[in-house]
Amino acid sequence: MEQKTMQMIYFLLFNIVYLALGFTMFGYGIFSVQSMQQYGSFSQNSFIAGACIFIAVGALKVVFSLIGFVATFKHKKPLMAVYVSVVVFLMFMTFIAAIYAFQARVPAWRATETRLQAAYAPGTNETADLLAVQNNLDCCGVMGGDLNGRMCTSTRSIDLVYGQGCLQQLGLLFVEELYSIGAIGMAFGVFEATSILVAMQHVQG
Repeated sequence: MEQKTMQMIYFLLFNIVYLALGFTMFGYGIFSVQSMQQYGSFSQNSFIAGACIFIAVGALKVVFSLIGFVATFKHKKPLMAVYVSVVVFLMFMTFIAAIYAFQARVPAWRATETRLQAAYAPGTNETADLLAVQNNLDCCGVMGGDLNGRMCTSTRSIDLVYGQGCLQQLGLLFVEELYSIGAIGMAFGVFEATSILVAMQHVQG
């Protein structure tokens, strides 16, 4: 009886932490997508995909943690088995999201460079998305410097020339966000894997 009580306590504590992890992943994913969408067409598809995986996995963790609470208090073994299986599956999905985010950093940088080069090509006009990048990041041109006599505009001061290129600012922003997603996902995945192994040892004990 005492062993069952201890198992219930361990399972309950894991559910509480798991619920918090789910909310964290879900909230950070939404924050990341919203913060990047202000750059419109410059928002990286690879970045958005990584953040969306984060949102989906976080939402599923929240839902199934609630199922875990029901299984714990009702002592429903079939429901408990389903919950454990889903937890293991979502743990792997968390690792997949983290690995995807890490490997997408270089393609995101290159895609940003390509889009900026097209936006600053001779004869092109500044779009609303390009103005948003220039105004929010205080940048001008791909790498900064000479734009063949062309000047970047700003809503704060017309014909203002910024000293730093937009690739360094926007590309670095995407890379840092992807790194954050990867680091958080990897940390959560390691925690979940460790928790599952500890729980299995207690059950076998």
